[in-house]
Amino acid sequence: MLAAAVALAACGREATPSLSAAGSAPVADASALDAAIANLPEDASTPAPADAGASTHLDGACSTKSCTVRVSRDGRAVATTDGKRAVFVEPDTSAQTELAAKDGESFVTVSATHRLALVRKGNTFSLRGADGKDNAISRKLAGASKVILSEDGERVVVFAKGDTSVADDSCPKRWIDLGTSKVHPIVIPSVAAGGSSETCKWVRRRGVQIFQSRIGMAFADYTTARANISERKGLYILDNFGFVVDNARDVGVLLGADIDENAHTIAIARIPAMPEKIGRAPIVEIAPVDTKKKQATKRWPIEGHFLALWLSPDGSRLLLRTKQNDATSLSVWDTKEGTKLGQLDFDWDGFEFSSDGKRLAVVSKGELRFVELP
Repeated sequence: MLAAAVALAACGREATPSLSAAGSAPVADASALDAAIANLPEDASTPAPADAGASTHLDGACSTKSCTVRVSRDGRAVATTDGKRAVFVEPDTSAQTELAAKDGESFVTVSATHRLALVRKGNTFSLRGADGKDNAISRKLAGASKVILSEDGERVVVFAKGDTSVADDSCPKRWIDLGTSKVHPIVIPSVAAGGSSETCKWVRRRGVQIFQSRIGMAFADYTTARANISERKGLYILDNFGFVVDNARDVGVLLGADIDENAHTIAIARIPAMPEKIGRAPIVEIAPVDTKKKQATKRWPIEGHFLALWLSPDGSRLLLRTKQNDATSLSVWDTKEGTKLGQLDFDWDGFEFSSDGKRLAVVSKGELRFVELP
C-alpha cells in the first residue's frame, strides 16, 4: 500500500516499511505492550472523522487486492497498481491509461510523476511507460538484485548483485534521477567506529535507516550521505538504540519510524526504558535528522496498541494507526504542535499523501477518491 512508512522492531529487528491494507500493517506484540498502555489518559474531545470526497472508478485495477498508490509532485496525477495492472489517472478529467503486466511479469510499484511502472520478471527489472514501451533507463538496471522506485516517483534506487543486497537489510549502491537519467553513487556512512558492517533496514523517500550492531541506529539522506564518522553530518543517531532524555541515555524498544521527503524530519514510535523520566507508555517523538543533540522537538503518548505510522512528505502531519478495545483507528497529528487534529474513518486498500501533506489519495474496492486532512 503506500509502499512506505513503518519499520516495526523489537530489540533491533525491523520489518521493511510499508503502507499496507487494513489488517496487514505490522503489529507490535500486544502482550509486550499491555503494561505500557495501562492508565493512558483518554482524549475527551476527539474531532469528528474526515469524510472522503467524490470518487473515480479505476478500470480493472485495485478492485480486490492490496493496492499501491502514488501521487505526482504537482498533485495533478495519480498512479495505482495491484501488481498485475497499473492505472494512470488525471483526477480533474477522470482520464485514465491502463497498463497490463505480461506473462511472468509483475508491477512492483508506479510513478505518477513520470507515468512509469517498475516491472519485475524473474530476476530482471525494467521501467515501462504508460504507452507500453520500456524506458531507456531500463538498461541501467541490468544486474540489479533489487530496485526501489521512490514514493515521489523521481528516483530509482538500485541494489547491486554480488554483495549483501539480496537480503532485506541490504544497503543500496546507486540511485538514478528519472528526470535527467544521471546515475549517482550511494555512500552509506558508518554510525560510529567499531561494531559490525552497516546494514540498511529500509529505504524510504530520500532516507535510509542504517543499523550497526553494538553501536546503534541512524537515519540519513542517501542522496547526500558521506562516510564521515567524526562530524556525523546529516545523521540522526540512536546510540545503542538510546534516546537522550535530560542528558541521560534512555534505551528502549523501537516500534516504528518514518522520514519526510527532504530527509529533514523523522517520526519515531518507541517504548521508553526510563519510566522515571517520561513514563513507560509507548510514545511518538518528532525530531530533526541533522542534529547532534538527538532530542525530540515534540513527544506524546500513544493511546492503545501501536500498529503503524506515516509521516507526510512535508513533515507537517503524522498518521498514527492504533488498536484499542478491538477497534482500529487512524488519527491525524500536527507534528509542529504535537496535537491531535482529527480521526479518519473510511475503508482503504491503499493510500498516499499529496506532496503538500494536505490530502490523501485513497483507493478502496477499485474506487479512487481524495480525502482532505484536518
